[in-house]
Parts: sequence; structure tokens; C-alpha cells
Amino acid sequence: MAAEVTNDEPVLMLDDKKYIIDELSDEAKIAIAQINDLQ
Repeated sequence: MAAEVTNDEPVLMLDDKKYIIDELSDEAKIAIAQINDLQ
């Protein structure tokens, strides 16, 4: 899993798919934040 910023939007790369973080559910955003804290 990797997070990157494209066109000023934070994007999550997972299994070769891009997910715009702002479009994810609140629960998914919290999970991503917790995973990023582990790194």
C-alpha cells in the first residue's frame, strides 16, 4: 500500500488500483491514517 498525491489529491495505491482518499468512507480514512502512523 502506498499513498501519493496526484493533482493535489491524496491517492491510495492498493493492488495496482488508485483510490482517491477524499472519496473513501470515513472508516477507510481512519484506517489509512492508522496504517500511515505505523510506518
